[in-house]
Formats: sequence, C-alpha cells, structure tokens
Amino acid sequence: MKVVDSDNDFIAEIKDIFYFMNRKVQGVIKKYDNEQGKRLIVLWGMKGTGKTYSVLEHVKKTYEEYLYIDAYGDLRFRKACTKSTESGSEELMTGFFGIDEEYLVNIPIIIDEPDIEMVKTLFSSYSKKLKLFVITSDKCIAEQIYGLTGDDAGKCLSNGTETDGSFYAFIHMIPMNFGDFLIAMGKEWYEEVITGHLLSKRKLPGMIHEELLDLYDLYLQTGGMPEIVAEYLEFGSVENVRERQRLLNIALRGMIYDEDDTKAVRTKGFLEAVEKVLEKDNHKFMYSAIRDGVSRKDYEDVLNNLESKEFLIKIPRLNSKKDDFRLYLADTCLYGHNRRKWDNSDDAYNTYNACYMEDSLQNDMNFEDSYEENEVNRKNATWKIMESTVLQNVVSCGLKTYYWETGAGAGLDCVIETEGRYIPVDIHMLGKGRSRSLGAFKKDYGCDFSLKLTDENCRFEEKTILLPIYAAYGLNLMNFT
Repeated sequence: MKVVDSDNDFIAEIKDIFYFMNRKVQGVIKKYDNEQGKRLIVLWGMKGTGKTYSVLEHVKKTYEEYLYIDAYGDLRFRKACTKSTESGSEELMTGFFGIDEEYLVNIPIIIDEPDIEMVKTLFSSYSKKLKLFVITSDKCIAEQIYGLTGDDAGKCLSNGTETDGSFYAFIHMIPMNFGDFLIAMGKEWYEEVITGHLLSKRKLPGMIHEELLDLYDLYLQTGGMPEIVAEYLEFGSVENVRERQRLLNIALRGMIYDEDDTKAVRTKGFLEAVEKVLEKDNHKFMYSAIRDGVSRKDYEDVLNNLESKEFLIKIPRLNSKKDDFRLYLADTCLYGHNRRKWDNSDDAYNTYNACYMEDSLQNDMNFEDSYEENEVNRKNATWKIMESTVLQNVVSCGLKTYYWETGAGAGLDCVIETEGRYIPVDIHMLGKGRSRSLGAFKKDYGCDFSLKLTDENCRFEEKTILLPIYAAYGLNLMNFT
C-alpha cells in the first residue's frame, strides 16, 4: 500500500520503465473521470499493456494526492479483506487507511490486481461514494466486478471496446494496434491521415503510403507491448528490442504458469502446440498437437486460463457446428520465445528475406536443409507473425472476427461481422492469399462485397475495397454499403 502525493517518486519509477509515450487510453480515462465523473473505472487486459502506468499518469496530472494498493502483494490488505467480508468498501477502506470517510471520498484509490475474494468484499455492497480505479489482468475478475456493479449484469464485456454505465466505466487494454503504435512513436499525424482517408474513401499520397509501410515493418518487429516500444524509442534500434522482448516473454509466461508444477508443464506444452499448429497450412487448433491421445477435456482448463489472462486470441470458425477455432498469441514478442533476429532492410515487405527464426522449440531453421527449404521456413515464420498481427489489429477495433473454410479446401483467414453482414477479408501478403476463395464465400453467403488487405495503396471499387495492411486497425470506421 502507498499513500502518496502526485509528485511522489513512485510515478517516476513507473515512468522510467515506459520512457514517454502518448497513449489513446489516457484520453479515454480523462473522458470518464474528468468529464463524466465516473466513480468506478476498471482497466482490464493482458499484463504488460500499460494499465498501471496509464492510471498513475492520469492521477498524477489530475489529483493532488491518491492512494495506491498493490492488492496482489500486500498481505495486510488481503488480511483486511478476509476480516471484512460483511462490511462495505467504505468501511473496509477507512479502517485500512485510518482515514475518515468524509476525507477519503475525495481521494482516488487505485487497487492493482485484486483477486476474486477481494472483489466480492469490495463490491458486494459498493455504495459508489469512493473514487476507485481497479486494474486487473484477468477478464474473469473484470466480469465479476461488472456482475456486481453493472447496470445490466447480463451484458458481457467486449474485447477491444469500452463499456460504461451510470457510474462506472470498463476499459479493455490490449497490446497496441498500429494506430496506437503511431501515436506512441509521436507520429499522430500519420494516424490521423489513415483515419481520414478511410472515412472519406480516398487513396493515400504515394510517399506517405511508402512511409507507413516502413513504419508497419518496424511495428512487426517491436510488437505492441509498451515496454518494447519504449525500448525502441529510447535507443532508436531494434538491437536492444530483441533482448527486451526475450526477457518480457519469459516474464509474461512465468506469470501465467501456476504454482502447481504440473499445471505449468501443461501450460507450456499448450503454448508450444499453438505455435506448431500455426506452422501448418490448416491453422485450426488440434489438441493432438500437444501430444497423441490428448482431448479437449484434458486441457480445457488451460485454454480457459490463457484466454482469461488475455494471452491468446481465439478466432472461431464461421457457422461451425463443432467448436472449431484457431489460436494466436496476443503479441509478436510471445512467439518462438522471441529469439527472432532481424537484419536491416530497406524493403518493408521483404522482411522475411532479412529475418530468420532461432526457435529452439520449432526449429524453423535447420542447417541441414537446403537454401530453398530455409527460405520457405523464413517466409512461413514471418507469415505467422504477420497474420497474427493483422488479426490482433482487427479484433482491437471491436469487430467480431471469424475464419471460414469448406471441406473442398476453400477458406479465408478472416471474416468480419458488421451491421449483421459477413464481410470476407483476404490477407494477401508475402505471396499468400485466398483470392479464389472469395468467390466461393460470396456464393455461400449471398455476399457481393469483399475486402483485401495487401501492401498496395487504397483502392475503393463498387464491390471490393483494397486496403493497405497497416489500416486493418481501422476497419470499424468503414462503411461497407
């Protein structure tokens, strides 16, 4: 627990980790707190996405003092919650801090990573007097809070979006999409250009398009974790980024491994299987990739935990009678234990020629293979990263996302649902694409409209929109009529 004023070094310690980056989420927090006066603001999402930093940066600018509780590590607070199961949050907090309620209601309280039992104690009889910021890396915790406080308990929290009501706001934080990346890099103007051209359906100037391709290539290398982007901003090189990604990968995986050694081994095996499946032509997740004889019931708890911790992106198969789905890791830094090496390349979309994988698990590179075989491995490894990044960007804008395939071999890696319509999306990069499948999809679903993501500039035709791959995060802005 920390009781601090806005100039306390605690903020500086956090800020040193992230250097300085503008984030859209800071404007969102300001909107709900300063403008709308919400009493409860919950930030939820994967660890390492900057939730704590964003809240602390906001309260420093807004309030003269604040209260911070490390709920995960503060044993005294945990004990106080255990003893106060029948009391309300006001009584618990006044007793814990030793501060009169009249004074306490004017000070924001940050509660970082509470568990389920703490949430029950805090919100079972929450009177809305206290100004609370709650930070959690577990979707189940966020949904528990929403179930206890939300205006509509039957409503689910949506990925990539905000949920607000009469006195509360829930903000979902995920690894930065490309728009967030541009803002963090201090290149807000590029983000505004992309948004403006998507809304007005205009082609971007050629020079700007090429510059954005270069920036997207950098984004593929850094990924969307704020800590990694900050590392690049500080040193201006991907050399340090590689090592920081490796360390972050180890740290994040360590956080999701249960103290139970058996669960840790099972989780590790599951994540390895996710990458194995993505190396295949058919990305549908098969439990047999873990080992022969394994079924869904053997690993359902592992999958649920990884989903709840936001470590995975789950893409269901469109209109499947079975529970078919694909799994992608939530950020570039999580793949292949992040032991990728990148050489400098002036060609943004020939990155795969300059990159190779040193993956101790997947053996993407085999020195006994021919040059041609290793070229294929390089290309497949980079496609895995690119496909995952595109889907993460699409999901980040709140669109329901599916994949589609038929028994005859037709298929699409991405189908979005908007305004009750299914829009087929062909990710056409690195010589890969499913253009021929667009016709089959249109026939099956009576759809006469399609979208193609590629390295070319915008092109808006009557029944087809061609967008540069870096614009995937803005698909929710499009009018598909």
